[in-house]
Amino acid sequence: MPDRPQHLHHPDQPIGAARGITPDEVVAALHRMRDEIDFLLASLAPSAEATNELVGLNMGEAALHILVQSKKPMRAPDIWKRMITRGYSSKKGDRSHASAVSWALSLRLKQYGDVEKVGRGVWRARISDSPLNETDDAA
Repeated sequence: MPDRPQHLHHPDQPIGAARGITPDEVVAALHRMRDEIDFLLASLAPSAEATNELVGLNMGEAALHILVQSKKPMRAPDIWKRMITRGYSSKKGDRSHASAVSWALSLRLKQYGDVEKVGRGVWRARISDSPLNETDDAA
């Protein structure tokens, strides 16, 4: 059996013990890395769950659509991730997409008032005010 490389974890030593990292911190870091990998994979090869429902919408409309569907406050980076998986494509080479989402929602707040800023970079839809929430009750 070959020798274990020095950089691999030894089974008799707790994970992260040499660096003073708790197991809970290791698990949290692994969850964050998994979420990032899932996002990157989804952006490279959209899954069967991916749709094109946001194609043709501007950034503010697309972000509002995501907020209306979530029915809860969301952070700008999370809104952006959902926008990508739902078919939104940026027409500009923005580097900070989360900042662009916040900017677009700020404009929506001023123009239509159908979104609300509830914290730094955290937004929610005013669902009753949203034109996306209107339904036809003629049935």
